[in-house]
Amino acid sequence: MRIIRIQTLVEDIAKAESAEREAEELATQAAETLAKLLKDRTVEAIAAESAKLERKRAVLVELRAAMEKRDNAAAEAARLADEEASLVAEIEGAAQEKAATLTEAEAEAALLESARADLEREERVAGMSDQGAPLEAGQPYPSPEATERPVSDSEVIPSAAVEEARRNLSAAKIASDTAAREARVAGDVLTRIEERLAGVRKRRGEIRWQQTADHEAFEKVARSVRIFTPETLQEAFADLEKDRAAHETLVREIREAESAHQRAEETLLAQKAALAHLRKKLEG
Repeated sequence: MRIIRIQTLVEDIAKAESAEREAEELATQAAETLAKLLKDRTVEAIAAESAKLERKRAVLVELRAAMEKRDNAAAEAARLADEEASLVAEIEGAAQEKAATLTEAEAEAALLESARADLEREERVAGMSDQGAPLEAGQPYPSPEATERPVSDSEVIPSAAVEEARRNLSAAKIASDTAAREARVAGDVLTRIEERLAGVRKRRGEIRWQQTADHEAFEKVARSVRIFTPETLQEAFADLEKDRAAHETLVREIREAESAHQRAEETLLAQKAALAHLRKKLEG
């Protein structure tokens, strides 16, 4: 029986030795694969390269934002310049309209005063002005000095000339009020356009200051990577994405190789321990 046990142990030891050799080969292969991927680089160096790629991407993103901000400011500046030119033209037209309406209002006001004077004259002619109102019919002269004589009821009826003068005055008042209102409206329109122009010019000043600051920020970032045009920036992004994809693939393969190497080493240690245990049993 002892001989059988010894033979069994010898066989088990032979199998364990074979398994150990296989484990050593696997561990060696895993180590070689890992070394080939690392290419004399440490894991820390790989991590540093990853960080470098991320920093480069952050700079390109910052540059793209600065470029877009610069271009947007330039577009707004151009739009504001066009708007200012349009408003200047509007102001010229509005100023002419205001001047015309003021002239019209002054003319209508003069006509109103003329119509008022005409009415007063016609009323005096008809003996109906306040300063020479006729006595009522049958009323005696108030004093020997009175110059007005009693008149009949028919004589106090306004004459056609007075009626015409009154109609002219009413029409002149309507025309004068309308002209004055139109002058006020034209003035308000001109004021609003001038306010808009002031706002546009203020914003243009702000944009000019902003453009200076934006250009300085853009130049600082652009010089750091030597990229100054959208086309070059697009190419840089494309190249960076290729580099990042290749690097991520490398990092994933290195991690897989590290895991494989670790498993192979653990298997080898387990095989060595099993072989040592069997040999110890055989010696005992």
